[in-house]
Amino acid sequence: MFLSVTNIITYEVAPVPLLWVIPLGIYLMAFILNFKKKPWCPSWISRYIGPIIGLQAMMYFLAQKHFLPVIVVIALFCGFLFLICMYTQNQLIKSKPSSNAQMTLFYVMLSLGGFLGGVLTSWIIPIISDTLIEYLVGLFLVALILPRAGTRIPIWKLCLSFLLAMSSFVLWPHFFKDYHWWSFVLLWISVWFSFLGLASDKRLFLLILIGIILTTPLLESVWQDIHFILKKRNYYGIYEIYNTSHGVRVLVHGTTLHGVEFLDQEQRRIPLGYYSPSSAIGSLLIDDVFQAKKVAVVGLGTGTLSMYAKPDCPIDYYELDGDVYKLASSYFWYLQNAPGVVNVILGDARLSLRKAPDAAYDLLAIDAFSGDAIPTHLVNKDVLVEYRRKLNPRGAVIFHITNRYLNLEPVLAKMADNANAYVAVKDVGDEGLNMRSIWCILTWDDDRFLKLITQEGWVPLEISPADQGRIWTDDYSTILPIINMNELAISLKAFKPLTW
Repeated sequence: MFLSVTNIITYEVAPVPLLWVIPLGIYLMAFILNFKKKPWCPSWISRYIGPIIGLQAMMYFLAQKHFLPVIVVIALFCGFLFLICMYTQNQLIKSKPSSNAQMTLFYVMLSLGGFLGGVLTSWIIPIISDTLIEYLVGLFLVALILPRAGTRIPIWKLCLSFLLAMSSFVLWPHFFKDYHWWSFVLLWISVWFSFLGLASDKRLFLLILIGIILTTPLLESVWQDIHFILKKRNYYGIYEIYNTSHGVRVLVHGTTLHGVEFLDQEQRRIPLGYYSPSSAIGSLLIDDVFQAKKVAVVGLGTGTLSMYAKPDCPIDYYELDGDVYKLASSYFWYLQNAPGVVNVILGDARLSLRKAPDAAYDLLAIDAFSGDAIPTHLVNKDVLVEYRRKLNPRGAVIFHITNRYLNLEPVLAKMADNANAYVAVKDVGDEGLNMRSIWCILTWDDDRFLKLITQEGWVPLEISPADQGRIWTDDYSTILPIINMNELAISLKAFKPLTW
């Protein structure tokens, strides 16, 4: 449960750096409280564990509506995790043998259980499921150890509890598309009392959870109000492809948008999103400031930048995840419609780039950032030396640094200063086909840098006194100084809980 909650809040809720520390702390706190000399666990947790499990299952789908502030969702997930950890750790300590001769086996089995939980969550379920089903499977496993109720309630009450639970999970998202405080309270009350009744019959309780697990893909579509063309999960996360009412197809990885493309056949050649003609990277390639004869891009996405390829200017993509290439080539048309040659090289970009000839590229775009998964091995002073070796002496390396929770400008400014490079940034907001994106460029050519500043709208980037610090290298990096926590606070301030 600790690992599955970590996956949910870092993949689907908010990819905030170091957020995984909170669930880990909760898990350890519950362990300490129950395994200390005088164990402590409130009795009401065991008494109401049935409805607690039900509310946790509901939170899995409720988080996908995205109408509650991120901080509230994280707090609810972590609060429920604490209750589940307290209950399960308490059951463990109650089964602790009285004989010291058996204590070694007890703790070996406890450690083995943790190991198997890690294997199940990190290795097995990503292979057999395209959703974060381990969260609901964890709840089912907890339900398996629930004691049988001493008294059984009448059949009509069980049927009413069953219908109430089904209406909460299936009908509620149909009637309430937006947040209303009274509907939210109604949902919580319905789930609480329905699972309180269902907990009196363990078999029915388990059947309900099995039904929720088996219908999770359908329920996710209902709660998100999206018809998914494809969901694909691997060890790098979950990819979702769907069409919107605006006539575009979207590829999403967790909470990160990887690419957008028009469905209309006549418009498919128009680059959209972060790579539109008005974006920093789009205008740079259109105006051909660096007179590029060959371009390299780290990170494929949907292959949008393929539309800037020319007969005399091929584009080489370096992509780590082979599944991304399959999705981009099977469900999107950018790679097929590219006006020039496009090559896709699979594997770790840094290792693959080393095999390319020196001075092979005029422009190198690094677009491999998403959420808290910052590939620090692709953005530090040591790798910059390798980038420069692969660049034409008058070339440039450009980083896509759009990020809600991290400000990478100080990192790149220090790298540029260390490498005696010119550095500039360009922030283009939402307008028409363009989505807001921030790009940062490093070059050693003063003439072309001057053109970027005077004609292309780029802004020189300097190191402020507050940003003075240790530069990132292969051996050292820290994201603590560049975390922007205001993004979480903004969602809370803008929330109106009394909206009718």
